[in-house]
Amino acid sequence: MKLISKRLCPYCERVEIGIRIREISTQQIQKIFPDEGIFPTEITRINPQKTFPTLLMDDEKDGFAESLVILQYIDTLHSTGRKIYGDDAFEKAKVLFSLETNIQKINQKIATAVFSFGDENKITEAINSAKEAFSLLENILEQRKTSFLGGDNLNAEDIYFIPFLLKYYSMCLIDTRFPIPSNSSKCHNYLFSVINHQAIKGYLPTFEEMSSHILRHNEKKRKLNSNEKLTKVKLYKWPHQYDATESLVKSEMEKFGFTVYDLQTIPGWFNRDAHSHDYDEIRGAVSGCTTFHFDDLIITIEPGDIIVIPAHTIHKVITHNSRPFIGFKGNTKGKRSVTEHGND
Repeated sequence: MKLISKRLCPYCERVEIGIRIREISTQQIQKIFPDEGIFPTEITRINPQKTFPTLLMDDEKDGFAESLVILQYIDTLHSTGRKIYGDDAFEKAKVLFSLETNIQKINQKIATAVFSFGDENKITEAINSAKEAFSLLENILEQRKTSFLGGDNLNAEDIYFIPFLLKYYSMCLIDTRFPIPSNSSKCHNYLFSVINHQAIKGYLPTFEEMSSHILRHNEKKRKLNSNEKLTKVKLYKWPHQYDATESLVKSEMEKFGFTVYDLQTIPGWFNRDAHSHDYDEIRGAVSGCTTFHFDDLIITIEPGDIIVIPAHTIHKVITHNSRPFIGFKGNTKGKRSVTEHGND
């Protein structure tokens, strides 16, 4: 069989931990790590969603995806390692019940914190989710009085959320606002036992590797969000049936919650190279007209018009006539901050 996996993916790490606990040999399951953005064509038919991990059978004509499904399957394979769902139907039922209730709640709350990293609008929600997750875990560990949820060793309950727990702790190395259980807590002892477990130590990525990956992923997400914001550029036409003046335009701009800090005059045939701003920007036209060029969008503003441009949105400003343009500038911080992109 072939396991199509992806490095630094928590869902794939679940299966990796399960394989190591069950002591599944490479002759039984061969692990394949495609290059970033590549998905082997032979399994597209099996898994059209193109998600990781995916397990491909020996004939390469059948298989399935989803980490929990794969974990249950490898628990049926012949191996020298112990079962991760238990040795009989009753034990398996108890583990599955725990997964569907308490453990799923813990994982959801930790995952919420992990996936919210880098989004300042969700920081409070993320911190609260983490606190709730550790409170639930602390209570379960207190009730069971064992090193792991599976007793003296890891089982499917532990495997379910450990990859997200490790990513959360890696995230805490970057942003200290996220809470970490105290050294005297059972959660802290649990983490220490987990990272020193033979199925994890030396095989899963280190905290430093995961922290670096989180930073790269967050920067990629930031750039993606920046590009998506292009469709959110807003143009507000002058709503009144009287001519715009400096004071009236400035007053209209301030209604949007921006700080207006500059009245600018630009000459005819003006051409400003591609640039972006670190903060949301607002421009208001007093006289003349000029044009903002985005990748797939062109907006011309005339007296009284107001344009709002989200932060990090790359654009050019070009006046396509000989007449000067006068307009106000402003942003959410009240100070100019620009990044040049040349002729991009």
